Amino acid sequence: MITKHQIYLAGASGLLAGEFLRLLGVHPGLELAGAYTRAGGQGLMELHPHLAFDSDTAKTLEFESLAADLVKVLKAHPADFPWKVVLLLGLPHGQSGPWWAAHRDRFEEYADVLVVVDMSADFRLESADAYKETYSLDHACPDELGHWACGLPELHTLPPGCKRIAVPGCFATAMQLAVLPAARAGLLKLDHSWILQGVTGSSGSGAHATQGTHHPHRNGNFKAYGLGGHRHEAELLTPRNFEKMPNVDFTPHSGSFSRGIFLHAILPLAAASDAAAIRKLYGEHYAGQSFVEVQASTPEVRQVAGSNRALIGITTRGTNLHAICAIDNTLKGGAGQAMQCLNLVLSFPQETALPISGLGY
Repeated sequence: MITKHQIYLAGASGLLAGEFLRLLGVHPGLELAGAYTRAGGQGLMELHPHLAFDSDTAKTLEFESLAADLVKVLKAHPADFPWKVVLLLGLPHGQSGPWWAAHRDRFEEYADVLVVVDMSADFRLESADAYKETYSLDHACPDELGHWACGLPELHTLPPGCKRIAVPGCFATAMQLAVLPAARAGLLKLDHSWILQGVTGSSGSGAHATQGTHHPHRNGNFKAYGLGGHRHEAELLTPRNFEKMPNVDFTPHSGSFSRGIFLHAILPLAAASDAAAIRKLYGEHYAGQSFVEVQASTPEVRQVAGSNRALIGITTRGTNLHAICAIDNTLKGGAGQAMQCLNLVLSFPQETALPISGLGY
């Protein structure tokens, strides 16, 4: 007898998929029903040796069979059954959209039963033009853009009965958490550049090494990249966030650590303001949010690594607001945020299975 929500995971070999599986192992109300990879037949312990699975039975299924497997399960699912079927898309950018476009008609009659969460970038933006400008790709189902909920609950409330969620990118999560409270309060000049600097750990580059992310190149090194613009800027600069777009200049950097993002936003104030007053405003904005803390001191990556926590440090210097946000890119910037959203739409306490304390060292 089914007593938990059933999770079907596409792209089970990915780093964020591994993080989600780690969280899933301690969730009392969610259960892995199928994990899918292109190859199929791979042991989950082989893909993610740090996780404890039954090595004889925990094997991936072929990705090509996912749609048929889901339809079979959905057909057998009673309409009034309390447990939902959850599809978690952990596919690379540019793959979730085409797969969903090819199969969505098969799921249409089960819309009330099937919850879909995408961890890629394919449904984060609100228009096909913005998607093409950002990713140099035509979107496979442009009619759906703007209709998937933004999975950043502290800033974008998930609507009741929400069944389609796009989890923001890691830098985009930190940028929005650091910037939007001040922007929404009208504290910032829109005609002056907003300077954002972000540093990410190597896990932000995914599970497979490239020359730029390979340990000998990254360890003991520090570099900027994407000086011509980074795709996560587009997630900040969406109509849901701004009526009039500010001038944002964001530069990402590569750090020699594994987990974490350190985001420093230097924002021009429209009028002189006391740091304590702005800190109070941020605190009120995030009041009641378990995973966001506002402080006077500078956050550190080690304080949040291994947690779903976001620390925001607020200070001022002259006419600039300095807002610094530290998160774990694989958790609050990825798999943890996906779990947080599922907790909310499936009526669990949002903290369920999510660590709040960082590793520390």
